[in-house]
Amino acid sequence: MYFGYPSKDCVWISIFVIDKEFRKKGYAQEIIKYLSNVFKENVFLKIGIAVFLNNWRALKKQRKKK
Repeated sequence: MYFGYPSKDCVWISIFVIDKEFRKKGYAQEIIKYLSNVFKENVFLKIGIAVFLNNWRALKKQRKKK
């Protein structure tokens, strides 16, 4: 994780991986929700997460949010 990148109020997560055994069970959402709360308590208002170009599920979810 990079704190203060690309802006002062942002945390950038360059690699976030859930083991295959635990995917599609909501763990990633729980972790991101928890981290969001921790970051907000520490003045970080934005979270950026890198996504592999072949991760169609993540890309599709991101597109729906816009």
